[in-house]
Amino acid sequence: MRRILVFALSIVMLLSAFVVSASAAENDGINRKYEGTTIIVFNWGEYIADGSDGSMDVVKEFEKETGIHVEYMTYANNEELYAALNNGGTTYDVVVPSDYMFERLYYEDLLQPIDYNNIPYYSNIASKFKGVFKEGMNNYYVPYTIGMVGVIYNTTMIEEVPGNWDLLWDEKYAKQVLMFDNPRDAFAIAQFKLGLSINSENLDDWSLAADALEAQKSIVKRYVNDEVFDIMEDGLAAAAPYYAGDYFTMKDENDDLEFYYPRNEEGELITNQFIDVMCIPKASKNKEAAEMFINYILRDDIALEVAEYICYASPNVTVVNNPEYSFSKEQDEYAYNILYPEELAPDSEKSFDNRLVFSHLDRETLNYMNARWSSVKAQVDASGVYITCAVILSGLLVLVVWKLRKKQTRRIDEEYYMLSQKSTH
Repeated sequence: MRRILVFALSIVMLLSAFVVSASAAENDGINRKYEGTTIIVFNWGEYIADGSDGSMDVVKEFEKETGIHVEYMTYANNEELYAALNNGGTTYDVVVPSDYMFERLYYEDLLQPIDYNNIPYYSNIASKFKGVFKEGMNNYYVPYTIGMVGVIYNTTMIEEVPGNWDLLWDEKYAKQVLMFDNPRDAFAIAQFKLGLSINSENLDDWSLAADALEAQKSIVKRYVNDEVFDIMEDGLAAAAPYYAGDYFTMKDENDDLEFYYPRNEEGELITNQFIDVMCIPKASKNKEAAEMFINYILRDDIALEVAEYICYASPNVTVVNNPEYSFSKEQDEYAYNILYPEELAPDSEKSFDNRLVFSHLDRETLNYMNARWSSVKAQVDASGVYITCAVILSGLLVLVVWKLRKKQTRRIDEEYYMLSQKSTH
């Protein structure tokens, strides 16, 4: 009789523990309700911890916890994402567009609103990143990463740092300065330099910026995107504008490199802030399972794994305040101050300024920008061609090694701007 009683009590305790555990999991938005379901997640390449470099395989862990199968697919740029959503061939459940592309998807009615009741870890996101876009849009996204463009410079070549964008127009560094090889980023830098809006609908503003880019051509060594890594790491240029998260990759290879965010005389930022967001396409047939995945990404431990792997700033308060986080104040104050200046620090009172965020431009503005950019690029010195060939040949020799050590960079592809005829607003 006693053994029967002990056995019964053991069963009761096990059941109680199971109920408590299941209840806790459901409170976290994680359960087995959708076990056997398949969702398709479409994200930038190398933009999630995947088990490489000693990281956690986030997708596999999600599958283990929920029983949901994840078909994880990647794209190289926002335009590839846009084309995929429009071709109707695959029904995606979670996508991660950048700010301007998010707006385009919203305007073209390709997204559905998110039920935040299914995302309890949404509370981990700092409030300053929850209302970045225009009224009506803010129920359609969950922040994934944040960041800003700054200036990377070589301390062995630069005599004095002005702290604004003037460095990239300084004749002392003629043919030693790199510039973004896409119109939106390049025009934005000129617009910030001139005190103009980066989202202006006044073509006169774009004309002034184009004139500034024309004047800069004699200073520019080369227009670049990912090539910036090798050039700056090898000490072949004095300065270049690029994303803060990628600066650390370059500094690992060349300790002479330093970084700053351009500011005006009043100390205000005059540079692009970006935000990449998780969304659910309107065509998704697994909305709640998709919301469970988004919630999982926001969970304290998972968000930390993602932030550690991709090296971009996180909008998640639990990541930034975790003393074990590699870019925390406790671990690396220098890196923290770059990734999380006051404007990006989740716990600071400074707001995320949507005036610094790219918006989707109307067709007329896009066409004008494209035409003026073509004019700017048309007269670049032929010497750039020889440099390009040399870099390509060198790149072929080290391609495998380069791919192994480089993270996917976040950049705006020029193709977007050449598709302006398809733009709607």
